[in-house]
Amino acid sequence: YAMVSGDKSYIRTEIKEIFSACGTSHLLAVSGLHVTIFLSLFIFILKKLKIRNAVSLLFIVGLVFIYSAFTGFSSSVLRASVMAVAINTSVLWGEKYNPVNSLGLAGSVILLSEPYRVLDIGFQLSFLACLGICWIMWLRAKTRNKIWNAIQNSAIISLSLARAFLSFIIRVNKRFPTTTPC
Repeated sequence: YAMVSGDKSYIRTEIKEIFSACGTSHLLAVSGLHVTIFLSLFIFILKKLKIRNAVSLLFIVGLVFIYSAFTGFSSSVLRASVMAVAINTSVLWGEKYNPVNSLGLAGSVILLSEPYRVLDIGFQLSFLACLGICWIMWLRAKTRNKIWNAIQNSAIISLSLARAFLSFIIRVNKRFPTTTPC
């Protein structure tokens, strides 16, 4: 339940400490990945039902708002939701999507409504991770092999984020995560 809703109140303190000691406490947090999976499934269903783009965009906006409310409007879910609406709007309007611009839009929307979120660790990690992914994906070279690209993307993103956030994670958790591949 915690992995879908972000509500960790049902998890015993000992279990939370084990996740933290292992460096896997992020698995209990709702993130942009959850929004992506949820929306991808929903968009797939809308396409199968042959629902027009403008109508599907309205469904998407409503759905991300409902999911954001369900998860308590966490920073990572709000960031991913604004970015999801931005990418779907750009597809609808036939414009090129720029993830860095939508990241800036998400940050602006969140901070204009709640400026104190800039001090939230979840906000900082979510935006730094997303910016890091955008930068790494811009730098890497694509090949024609889609399977190799998928493997390369996963490895590059995982290793670079683990390395980039190691000092941040140590500072926040006051311990070295044992699962970090660095």
